[in-house]
Amino acid sequence: MWPLRCGGVFLAGIAIITPSNLFLQLETFIGEGRNLKIKRGYWLIWNSVILVLWKARNAKIFNNLARDCKDIVDEIKMLSWK
Repeated sequence: MWPLRCGGVFLAGIAIITPSNLFLQLETFIGEGRNLKIKRGYWLIWNSVILVLWKARNAKIFNNLARDCKDIVDEIKMLSWK
């Protein structure tokens, strides 16, 4: 259902290309919300992505632990739906 390739993210067979600047990416992502409830949901997903990527980066740098891309996506999904 959520195939992932480290070179890019593919959801349902569609390649997702995002802006390279994190602030532009956030504005693009949040701007898709039609109402406040949807925007808050997008904000939660955005924060989950940033937190999990930061933690994975720190684990790689400080503990020399490499994580699989699929595991990172699964953790983002789990954190977003708690």
